[in-house]
Amino acid sequence: MARKPVAGTHVLVRGLAVALLLSGLGAGVFIRVQHQPTETLSLQSATEAQTVASKAFKPPPPDIGPQSLPAGAQLKLARQESSLSKQAQSQAAARAQQVGDSIAQRAQAAAKDAKERAIAAVAAALGAGGLAPDAPTDCLSYTGVKQVGCSILMVAGFEVTQMSCLDKLWTKESHWNPLSENASSGAYGIPQALPGSKMASFGSDWKTNPVPQIKWGLKYIQDRYTTPCGAWAHSQRLNWY
Repeated sequence: MARKPVAGTHVLVRGLAVALLLSGLGAGVFIRVQHQPTETLSLQSATEAQTVASKAFKPPPPDIGPQSLPAGAQLKLARQESSLSKQAQSQAAARAQQVGDSIAQRAQAAAKDAKERAIAAVAAALGAGGLAPDAPTDCLSYTGVKQVGCSILMVAGFEVTQMSCLDKLWTKESHWNPLSENASSGAYGIPQALPGSKMASFGSDWKTNPVPQIKWGLKYIQDRYTTPCGAWAHSQRLNWY
C-alpha cells in the first residue's frame, strides 16, 4: 500500500524549485545587464567620434573659376565680359573718329589757307587799274579784248590752257562786250557782274573799260571755281556761273 506524501515535503520541494528559478533568472538578468552597457557605450563613443571628426575636418574651398559657377552665373559673367568688350571697341572707334576728324579738319584748313593765298596772289597780280599788260607770245593767237583777257589771265598766274575755257565762258555770257547788260537781271559787262558796281574795286571806269571788268571776273572765278575751266564746267551743267 502506497504512502501518502507528507505535506511539508511538497512545500519544501516547491520552495527549492522557486528558489532555483529565481536564481536562474537573476543570473540571466545580471549577464544581460553586464553586456548591454558595453555595447551601448561603444555605439555612443563611435557617434561622438564621428561628430568630432566632422567638425574638425574642413574640406578645401571649391574652385571659384567660371566653370565651377552655375549656368546662370556663367551666362551673366559672359554678358558682362561681352559688354566690357563692346564698350572698349566703342571707345576705340570714338578715338579713331576724333583723330580722323582732326586730320580732316587740318587738311580742310590747309586747303582753305592755300586757296586764300592763291586768291590774294591773283588779286595782287591783277591790281587795280585800266591798263592792259603786254600780250605774251602765247596770247598772240587772240585779238582785241580777248587778247587783253589772255594777257591778264597769265599775269594772274593761270596757265594759258585756261584761256580756251575763259573764251567759251565769256562768249556765252556777253560775247566779250564790255557794255553788255542783261535786261532782266541787270548783270553787266564782260563777266556779267551782278550788280556791275562790284567791278569798281578794280577801276572807276569799270562801265566802259574791259580791263577792270576782266580783272574782277578772273578774281571772281578764282574765289568760286578756282580756274576758268572749273567755272566753264559749272556753266555747262547749270547754265550759269
